[in-house]
Amino acid sequence: MTRSEYRRTEHMKTPTYNYTEQQIKALVLAESKRIKDEATKEAIYALTCVFAQSLHDEYGFGKNKINNLLSRTMFKFECILDGTVKLDEIREWCEDYGIRFGGD
Repeated sequence: MTRSEYRRTEHMKTPTYNYTEQQIKALVLAESKRIKDEATKEAIYALTCVFAQSLHDEYGFGKNKINNLLSRTMFKFECILDGTVKLDEIREWCEDYGIRFGGD
């Protein structure tokens, strides 16, 4: 390596950041939560779209009925995400009511 090449690379050093282990853990935790929340919202959106289409195709639900039902459903999903309602409580209600799912 020539002197001019060495000087050029000397100015292109990789930046160094000083984070504590606790700060790194907090950053990773925050990013993990963001990714989890984004994946959850995407899954809810996909499930809701399929649910709405099934209500229309199989049971003849119209736009107003579907929108009213989806509004109420999205409210419940938001309650689950906020932690005010636990999914296990809803699952238990479904079991008590006799609703069965393909995976159960």
